[in-house]
Amino acid sequence: MNENDKYEILNEIDGMEKELISEKARIEREKNKFIHQIKYGLGEEIKKNPNKVTLIKKPLTQKIKENIKKIFLYIFKMF
Repeated sequence: MNENDKYEILNEIDGMEKELISEKARIEREKNKFIHQIKYGLGEEIKKNPNKVTLIKKPLTQKIKENIKKIFLYIFKMF
């Protein structure tokens, strides 16, 4: 391995490290944004209706798909 190859590898590693740092910063911003939305957006709705629970029913087609998927997964686990 010559000096140019080593230099290129080090540059790639530095680039990956910078990309990782920027990705961590982006994730931290997104997390803080999400927390802020919960505190100030949804929090008001929860304060207004603290004991109200809303159930979300799945459509029949989705239930059927999930059951078929469970059956096939069960069958394939047997093999």
